[in-house]
Amino acid sequence: MGRRFTWDKITPPKEDAQDESLLVSSESWRASVGISRQTLHRWIKEFNLKECFLHGRKFLCRRTLREFERKVLAGSFGQAPDVSRLKAGKE
Repeated sequence: MGRRFTWDKITPPKEDAQDESLLVSSESWRASVGISRQTLHRWIKEFNLKECFLHGRKFLCRRTLREFERKVLAGSFGQAPDVSRLKAGKE
């Protein structure tokens, strides 16, 4: 079983600053969140995070990342335990 991910490291999102770039390096965001490259790739595909490539480096859109983080912190992707599987295993 893989390592469980927690959102404890994430700070509350800042308001959009005028002088802030709309792009963030995918590697720096991945490292700040603490996930693997494979998980980042899976999240980009699964949650439609906007990505672009500049000179061979992958960048992500800050707006889509902030929206994704808001959804995660609101519990949109949480799942209740499936108790039917537990009951089926005991019978």
